[in-house]
Amino acid sequence: DTAQIENNIANGSYNLAAATNLDAKGLPALDYLLSSPNAFNKLSETNRLQYFEDVFDDMFNTISSVLTDWSNYESSFTSDIDNAAGSPISLIVNQLNFDLELLKNARIGIPLGKKTLNIAQPKQVEAYYSQWSLELTRTHLTALKSHFEGQSGQGLDDYLNFLEAKHGETLLATAILDQIAVIEGKLNPISDPLSDRVTDQTTDLDEVYNEIQKLVVLTKTDMPSALGVLITYQDNDGD
Repeated sequence: DTAQIENNIANGSYNLAAATNLDAKGLPALDYLLSSPNAFNKLSETNRLQYFEDVFDDMFNTISSVLTDWSNYESSFTSDIDNAAGSPISLIVNQLNFDLELLKNARIGIPLGKKTLNIAQPKQVEAYYSQWSLELTRTHLTALKSHFEGQSGQGLDDYLNFLEAKHGETLLATAILDQIAVIEGKLNPISDPLSDRVTDQTTDLDEVYNEIQKLVVLTKTDMPSALGVLITYQDNDGD
């Protein structure tokens, strides 16, 4: 909410923890403060520079708090082998799917107009001002793949293979990785800025969206079934 950001800067008084400022902080706010027209020159303004520092500090403090909490929780998380709701494996599977649907909807679907009767919403892309939307989309997909594979260690793919989980005649883990490769291939010909592509390359982006939806079926239906895990988060996106 750029109007809220500008209002905060003009007033010089704000509480970033307040619900009214949820849309005026975080990475989108930094994108606006650093990459909007004439952004660097404007940062010479005392109030604007202070707001930038406060947004950055708010993010740093939140990340530090999460890291501290994780260090206290890690041993319990890694030693729990249950698969009930709220268990580590349940949280991993649910969060992977939640993030996959952010990739499908927030990064691609909403800007493409999937929630607005196919009327494109170019300003709804991530990193609208810096125009890094597609680079961040590809990075998001790479991170999901790394998460699924457990980086260089054991991951969900190994667990599924141990269970001999199948999708048709194919190992489910292989089917998931193959579908990720399909999405990567569909993304390759598309270039930033995504805010332009949602109006001049809609067919290609439709294909990306549909291929991600196919991956959602594999990870949100087939994988939880094989692992005995329930999907407990609510996405409200109709799939």
